[in-house]
Amino acid sequence: MRLHLRIVSSVRKEVEGLLLFRLGVTDYMEGGLTVDEGVKVAMSLEKSGVDIINVSGGLCGSRPP
Repeated sequence: MRLHLRIVSSVRKEVEGLLLFRLGVTDYMEGGLTVDEGVKVAMSLEKSGVDIINVSGGLCGSRPP
């Protein structure tokens, strides 16, 4: 999340329009990212100035239900 927030901060300084962020919320793998963690990241991104969050899931070859 720190990397995401640093990138958003840098881009926001240069962009006056809408800022969109593609976020992989969960990878559906044991010990991997969870939906709850993804929600926390999304909320932090919103607070940092992201206008639109495009959410995806099922990363790294997982097979979502």
